[in-house]
Amino acid sequence: MGEHFDEMTCLLYLDKQLEPERAREIASHASGCADCRVLLRTLEHEGTWLREALDASDEPIPARLLEAPSRARTPWGWIMTLGFASIGAYALWGGIVEPWQQQFAQAGFTQGNVLTMLFFSGALWKGWGEMRNLVEILATVSVLGIVAALLRHNWRRLTTVGMVMAPLALLFALSLAFPATASAGELRHGEPNYTLPAGQTINSDLFVGGEIVRIDGDVNGDVFVWSQSAIIDGHVAGDVFAFGQDVRINGRVDGNVRSWSQDLAVNGAVGRNVMAFCSTAVVDRKGTVGGSFTVAGGQVELNGPISRDILGSIGSIEMNNLVGGNVRIKSRDITIGSSADLRGTVSYRGDKPPQIESGAKVAGPVQAIFEEHIPEYKRAHAYWHFAFHWAAAFLFGLVLMLVVPAFFGDVVRMSNKPWVSGGIGILVLPGVFVAALVACITLVGLAVGITTFLMYAIAIYSTQVFVGVWIGERILGEGFKTGALLGRLALGLLILGLLKIIPWVGGFVLFAQLIWGLGAIGLAVYHRVRPNLTASVAAPA
Repeated sequence: MGEHFDEMTCLLYLDKQLEPERAREIASHASGCADCRVLLRTLEHEGTWLREALDASDEPIPARLLEAPSRARTPWGWIMTLGFASIGAYALWGGIVEPWQQQFAQAGFTQGNVLTMLFFSGALWKGWGEMRNLVEILATVSVLGIVAALLRHNWRRLTTVGMVMAPLALLFALSLAFPATASAGELRHGEPNYTLPAGQTINSDLFVGGEIVRIDGDVNGDVFVWSQSAIIDGHVAGDVFAFGQDVRINGRVDGNVRSWSQDLAVNGAVGRNVMAFCSTAVVDRKGTVGGSFTVAGGQVELNGPISRDILGSIGSIEMNNLVGGNVRIKSRDITIGSSADLRGTVSYRGDKPPQIESGAKVAGPVQAIFEEHIPEYKRAHAYWHFAFHWAAAFLFGLVLMLVVPAFFGDVVRMSNKPWVSGGIGILVLPGVFVAALVACITLVGLAVGITTFLMYAIAIYSTQVFVGVWIGERILGEGFKTGALLGRLALGLLILGLLKIIPWVGGFVLFAQLIWGLGAIGLAVYHRVRPNLTASVAAPA
């Protein structure tokens, strides 16, 4: 190698396998070359360690490893943990979940949610009901198999196995006792518009898309609409799920109306409940709602009667109608017109008092809570919540360091390239979400899509950890041991959290954190899978 010797020559020299003249030449060169002396010393130490390791391979097995395993005792720790977990789950259900479920039921949220209706009611696959039963059975069997694998070393502990397997067996029995019914529907697509003519009847669910969709006939099932403009002039015996810019209910709907649109107008009769996420929502004087009215939007005008409650988070609302239940609204501005007849209580949270015109009838009391908009950094509870979020993120980062230390280090190193990571993150942030959503549409990719969503959520949460470590290293310098990295993580999370509290600045910091962290994670994953991809491509050659 020119003026220095290579490692093989030095190894032969240390093993005394070179000719005397060549050995004298190396000794003479090493006496005047510091690099070659270091190389010889290093190789000599490595050889010594290797010989010691080979000599130590014949050491006897420790006596404690040869002892017979003691008889397993009753796992009281497992039993107490499971008992406390059951008590906590019962308290969580009874104190939080069940009351919320009752409130949602009163507001019109039944147990069948929108995603279930979309993916499991035949929107994309005929006969999906039977496939859903098969998937549920396979999923249950898989869970039982995983639990059995985890407990394969503890089969003698019958108490633990019985207490863990009993709830799973109960759930499996319930799933078999109450099988889901199969459903079918008709798929229609406008070219570009679609119209169901008056006098025509569809005796199943209808799934339709197009620029302008008109339902003038009768549908003896549910209607799912994806369109720019949806107009229901006929009769729908089931529910209406509308996704579009403009949704108008001019006919009769016996079930519920769920609308995700820019504008919603109810000029006909809705037998049950209305739930709307929209910019503007109007219930005309000719329109009626037989249940409750739940809305999240900008501007709401109610002129037709509503039989039950009104719930909403709204920019402004004007009520000139009959309301048979209670009114609970969070809004900047509320007006109760002279023709309003509110037969329940009114609970209002907003910036200023409600405007109640003369002649308005309000049977129950009016509870108004006025909120003064205080910046988040001036609120005491913001720092209390910040402490909890900081502790949770710190523990999450500690788990990542201990569980996947090599991958953690790779992502931290990729974070040192902020511009590259940020550019990749701009593509990863929407790209992974869209890919997972597309995978969920197909039956084969449903499991992959759900798993991708879960991993995507974990990656988004972990971005603060990696960006926090980068900030800490910029201040304290690089750290290689776990203790040093934890100190830099704690400092970085503290600075990152305080920046997010600042008005206007917090939003930009959060966006930068997401694209930066996701880009670093994406680069780390790419560098880890690239050798495998290269090998798989080169193999056929």
